[in-house]
Amino acid sequence: SDEGLVMPDNMSGIHVRVIGRLKFVFLIGIIQMAAIMKVFEPDIIHTMLFHSDFLGRCLGALCPIERILSNVRCRNVNRDLPSRIISKLTSRFVTKFIVNSTSLIKHVETAESFGDKEIVVIPNGIDCPPTKGAYNKAEAREALIRRFSLSSEAFILVTCGRLDAQKGHDLLLKAFKKFLEVKS
Repeated sequence: SDEGLVMPDNMSGIHVRVIGRLKFVFLIGIIQMAAIMKVFEPDIIHTMLFHSDFLGRCLGALCPIERILSNVRCRNVNRDLPSRIISKLTSRFVTKFIVNSTSLIKHVETAESFGDKEIVVIPNGIDCPPTKGAYNKAEAREALIRRFSLSSEAFILVTCGRLDAQKGHDLLLKAFKKFLEVKS
């Protein structure tokens, strides 16, 4: 079921059409989506992650849409061979790649893209609101050390994100382990 995946139709004045994942398996969804795109003639298609990339790039080429923006994230790099081939083949339809790190530029240039495509870096970041009252870093650190029974020399790292393989926490832990090995 696709219920709850997106906001209800016309919420906040934005028209949302849910086609449903199951229909795409039987190609009915692709036909419906192409018909919708021919009616609305969007100026831009924006894709993120493999299924969206495949669908958006193909529909953009079929309909045709002049600008197809495709996001590449760190977790996009470890795909299986068929997915990498499909991404490379459909990348010819992409107008511009958007990455969240300069370290992904080389990956896009070699593994994702055919020819010269514009690559834009939009860094991930968290805009922390100002704290109420005074914030004492030393006190906060001591509280974490006490709460989790850490040594006073512990290196503390905080990461936020859904605990899902797609988020790449395994890569973060491996990198952090290497960092600690080099640091000591």
